[in-house]
Amino acid sequence: MSILDEIAKLKGLLDDGAITQEEYDAQKAKLFASEDGVKGGPTGAPRHVPGTPYANRQEDVDANRVFGIISYIFCLSLVTTFAAPKESQYARFHANQGLVLFIV
Repeated sequence: MSILDEIAKLKGLLDDGAITQEEYDAQKAKLFASEDGVKGGPTGAPRHVPGTPYANRQEDVDANRVFGIISYIFCLSLVTTFAAPKESQYARFHANQGLVLFIV
């Protein structure tokens, strides 16, 4: 079962009232901590949960700064076009800009 399936199951339990918000948050954090042992992003900020919108612009920029940088490197712009998170406006913008420059 994938992490997104586990989160969907936890969300269903939360919606049904079987678990509290604190239990939901703790279980979700445990899922992501067990994935690769990393509790925060490269800046120490909490990692973004895939499939959810970013809380604010700065969190989006901090979490996806690498995509913004490598989007403008000639052949890597193709990689970032497909690898950038769909919910990140920052990463998608720079990936698209890099792709346009690559094509031109």
